Amino acid sequence: MSYRVAVIAGEASGDMHGAALAQNLRSLDPDIVLEGIGGERMRDAGVRTWHDPTRLSAVGLVEVLGKIVTFKRLFDATLKSIIEMRADVVVLIDYPGFNMRLGERLHALGIRCVYFIPPTAWAWGRKRANKVAAFADKVLSIFPFEVDVYKGAGADVEFVGHPLLDQIDRTSVSEGGRTTREGTRVLGLFPGSRGQEVDALLPTMLQSARLILERFSDVEIELSVAPTVDRSRVVKHVSDSGLSVRFHTGNATSLMQRCFCGVVASGTATLEAALIGMPMVIVYKVSRLTAAIYRRLITVPSVGLPNIILGRRGVPELIQEDFTPVRVADEVIRYCSDSEYYDQVVSDLASIRGLLGEPGAARRAAEAVLSVVRGGNGEVAGRIEA
Repeated sequence: MSYRVAVIAGEASGDMHGAALAQNLRSLDPDIVLEGIGGERMRDAGVRTWHDPTRLSAVGLVEVLGKIVTFKRLFDATLKSIIEMRADVVVLIDYPGFNMRLGERLHALGIRCVYFIPPTAWAWGRKRANKVAAFADKVLSIFPFEVDVYKGAGADVEFVGHPLLDQIDRTSVSEGGRTTREGTRVLGLFPGSRGQEVDALLPTMLQSARLILERFSDVEIELSVAPTVDRSRVVKHVSDSGLSVRFHTGNATSLMQRCFCGVVASGTATLEAALIGMPMVIVYKVSRLTAAIYRRLITVPSVGLPNIILGRRGVPELIQEDFTPVRVADEVIRYCSDSEYYDQVVSDLASIRGLLGEPGAARRAAEAVLSVVRGGNGEVAGRIEA
């Protein structure tokens, strides 16, 4: 009988990592049955998806309340599908607001689960680690500095490395391509993979771009449009700005390779940029109430992943009230005019890859998932036969 694995991913980055995990699971066990929730990449990797939540994601504690009914329906439908497929194990990928609650329900039902890319307990305090340790049969960590946090909470945790090391090969990074293109320098705008992020961040990004263009005639603006974002809302923001902007609808990393620097929404994209070596300005903004709540909960001094990994402020962060057109423009102008500073940032970013372990994270994660499925001895513990 084939093993049955449910993969639960709710955002664009989780969909990418879920697809890589699925490909490796199939490589190790061609007969494995893969179902779950996720996006296009997971479907292309052979996962039968019940729902695609990648376009539903809300940003912030307060903002989620506006979609609470939608998320409740998704949660109930997902749990029902997991029970109906009689999953041998459920793999939860990131998406903490949804997956932590789901994990607790699965544990109560006696269904095994593995948390791949667990909640950032090192940023939010140990309570999250304690909750995950209480329901997860295995925690697969992607950051070396979070292992001790989960181990201290009593979790069976394993550091597998960061999956982006497999997605972004260092040999693909082109140094020469980012400094010029037909006599211009490309400034990339990366406003995020959620429509809500685009609405909150892109207008200010475009206003800063106008200020930069007033100073440098050799700069060209290119905007990354995520597949999970309605293109029409992006077009409207650009149209309102009156700027000439080139749209990029392919993989964001291919644009990053050509940019001399970028303005990037805080999240996975900042780590992609770091691994490629693109200097950046990390930006983000949520509602004032959400920001006030976050400031009481977050325990780390930086929000950008590159800076958290470096343990210091290697690239500028402009969050909330600091995220203004003038402040963003000033940081980009410094990249344009201070070559020594620019080179130092490139050097700092180059050191990040070595801090994230070795390539092969998705393969190691797949092996760990199958180990849980087999109960550690080749048999599936508590498995229900068809």
